[in-house]
Amino acid sequence: MDFGSLRAAGAGLGSGGFMVYDASNCMVKVALMFSSFLAESSCGQCVPCKRGCRVITGHLDNFENNRGSREDLDNIFYESGHCTDQTRCFLPQQEAKVTTSIIQAFPEDFKRHAQGQRCPLTRQPVLPKIEYFDEATSRFIYENKQPVVLSRP
Repeated sequence: MDFGSLRAAGAGLGSGGFMVYDASNCMVKVALMFSSFLAESSCGQCVPCKRGCRVITGHLDNFENNRGSREDLDNIFYESGHCTDQTRCFLPQQEAKVTTSIIQAFPEDFKRHAQGQRCPLTRQPVLPKIEYFDEATSRFIYENKQPVVLSRP
């Protein structure tokens, strides 16, 4: 796994972190969680971030509340296409990559929500907040204070 290989696959490595969710998670909820986090993290200094991330989050919220439509998907992809230029950081580009790749990889979750069906996947996805990394013990300390040990090669 490296930057070039992931770029060729249409994904991004970002800062090197990744999250794994099992089949008990609704990917509409996961997309909305990431999008909401990115929209809230925006410093608001550029239009793609200030406007684009919040617009995308709004369309994803429509899906989460069973109001999503094909028009919402089209608008997400449209906004994502405008989150790649004239930015001060990589945040809006990450919004575009994460959101569109989740939609493309899990279209059935979005279809189910668009049709107003009750989602059988009720597990709430988690986006852990890292407080700091303890170099001495090679442990990440998360907001809830549970250490995670890194395996060293």
